[in-house]
Amino acid sequence: MDWNTNELYRLIYLKDSNLGWGAAANAAIPAGEVVHDFADAPIVDERTWLSVQIDVDRDVDDPFLAKLNHSCDPSLLIDTENRRCIAARDLDEGELLTFFYPSTEWNIVQPFRCHCESDHCLGLIQGARHLSSDILSAFHLSSHIQRLIAKRDRQLQLSS
Repeated sequence: MDWNTNELYRLIYLKDSNLGWGAAANAAIPAGEVVHDFADAPIVDERTWLSVQIDVDRDVDDPFLAKLNHSCDPSLLIDTENRRCIAARDLDEGELLTFFYPSTEWNIVQPFRCHCESDHCLGLIQGARHLSSDILSAFHLSSHIQRLIAKRDRQLQLSS
């Protein structure tokens, strides 16, 4: 991937934060715009901290996705069925491109403390499995995460 020729985003180093590398909008991006297509991203045999879960037992390795930081107020939605990243709202030039990691990840390989500074920051990010259905209902979730939540909640009801 050539980061320097993409019209919609660029790789940046976030030197004034603890986030490290990230991606930012090169220009204003309207809500609903496809920012990145990862249909050709290879499926990986083993989940890593850089891979993105696209189904219950499938992850992809994509250089763009690997540069997206987490936010509890994400700028992108990850459409795992069509393998696209979509602007969650109107984005300004220079705005960080982020996604809500539990929207795709059931269990995060390397849990971490979130520093997004959102009013509704969740703090420790471990994956959707570790969040209540009430909390998760505020977010766009991938279909495999929705299925796993439904299964978990059914099991909880049966055991109560």
